[in-house]
Amino acid sequence: MLSVTVNLPLYNEITSLRIGVKQGSRVEEGRPVADMAPIVYYGSSITQGGCASRPGTCYQNRIFHRNNVDYINLGFAGNAL
Repeated sequence: MLSVTVNLPLYNEITSLRIGVKQGSRVEEGRPVADMAPIVYYGSSITQGGCASRPGTCYQNRIFHRNNVDYINLGFAGNAL
């Protein structure tokens, strides 16, 4: 079984999304996250993910994929005080 995460772009509108799979494949529920409270991140545009080179490469996603702990991103571009 292959696990895939789809990270959508931050500033671009999604008008259509299609995901192709090989014939005979199945799509199932993903692995559950750890049974604990989510980590909350608060900060500026770096926290928001606006400086990441691609969707999914912000540091919160990288930490999530290593530790399987859900998170809440409260990154506000230029407005974190």
